[in-house]
Amino acid sequence: VERVGFDPKGGGRVRVKVRPGGVLEPLALTERGDLLAIFAESIATRDLQRARVAERQVEGVEKVLEVADRTTGYVHARSTGSAVHLTAQFRNCRLGVCHLGQRGKPAERVGEEAARLLKAQIESGACLDRWMADQALPYLALAGGGSEVTVAEITDHCLTNMRVIESFLPVGFVVKEEEGRPPRILVKQSDAFSLDGGT
Repeated sequence: VERVGFDPKGGGRVRVKVRPGGVLEPLALTERGDLLAIFAESIATRDLQRARVAERQVEGVEKVLEVADRTTGYVHARSTGSAVHLTAQFRNCRLGVCHLGQRGKPAERVGEEAARLLKAQIESGACLDRWMADQALPYLALAGGGSEVTVAEITDHCLTNMRVIESFLPVGFVVKEEEGRPPRILVKQSDAFSLDGGT
């Protein structure tokens, strides 16, 4: 991260180096294993340092969840802002939440809201949080059939992404929902597909 940006002026900047990864293999990720730790990273712009906004966001998180490690910091940005990022590290996967501060909302409340969002993902029993569920779909599709993952929630965004991908790649997505278990997404190889959306 070369520069952090907050709404409305933005201006954030990251440098990314991408290397070819070779052939993607199907992914079977349905059991996440034990919860190893929860990590919190909290940042705010320098004009909020005197009010200890970054630290107070983590204090809010800790009212809801036990944090193993915390990182706080203050950054230069064109607009005033803050954010807290939480990660739940399991043996086989990790779940994450990012939550932004809002003008007039106490920093502790921002942290509590972030923690409650992560807690809901943890309680789902899934390997992919609700945000990663739809972001992983293109990669699962490019690996062809055979992938199976559990997700915290099947969102409308997730369903839309499935339909779009099925219009471009020879795969089909199947959603399995059973009471008391997180939803599962299965990727099946499809022999026939067309660019008009029909399979």
